[in-house]
Amino acid sequence: MGRCAKECRLANVCFELLLTDHPPQNINRLANSPAASCFVVAPLCWRSSVRNMTKEYTGKCLCGEVQYTADGPPIVVAQCHCEECRRLSGTGHTVGAMFVLDAVSVSGKLSEFSYSSDIGSEVTKVFCASCGSPIYGKNTRLPDHLTLSLGTMDDARGLEVEVVIFERDKPHWDQLGEDVVSFATQPD
Repeated sequence: MGRCAKECRLANVCFELLLTDHPPQNINRLANSPAASCFVVAPLCWRSSVRNMTKEYTGKCLCGEVQYTADGPPIVVAQCHCEECRRLSGTGHTVGAMFVLDAVSVSGKLSEFSYSSDIGSEVTKVFCASCGSPIYGKNTRLPDHLTLSLGTMDDARGLEVEVVIFERDKPHWDQLGEDVVSFATQPD
């Protein structure tokens, strides 16, 4: 198999993984077009494949009751603007890093909330039972994977958003304009 064919196959796998929660409109047309899916997703796979060193990611909730370790690299880092993710985070989006389930260990008291997605899979959001920090999400369409909330990681250096999903639902206020004043810390 040539390099391009291998990358396109990898791109299609990544594409399928990303779309399990939120398939875009006309997915059949896009999925049946190898050139289109490679154009859209090949950069993701290239970035994922260059993360060739094994790294351990650790994280915890706000109160410290829940802790986790993930042996990386993640499959993909995604930002989502769907209604459920906006409501979960209380902001305009969530950012998560998807890992194979066997690469992650979690300790501490957890609570769950499950709902049915638009495509009929069960999505479960898992959070700390004490402080409510969102720890990870899982989907019955990918039972061997989970997506850790990137904001709970102790050190996410080297991880960058590789794809944005549900861009159509992004609130107009979920971006910083050029005139927004920024402070390095809480102002006095």
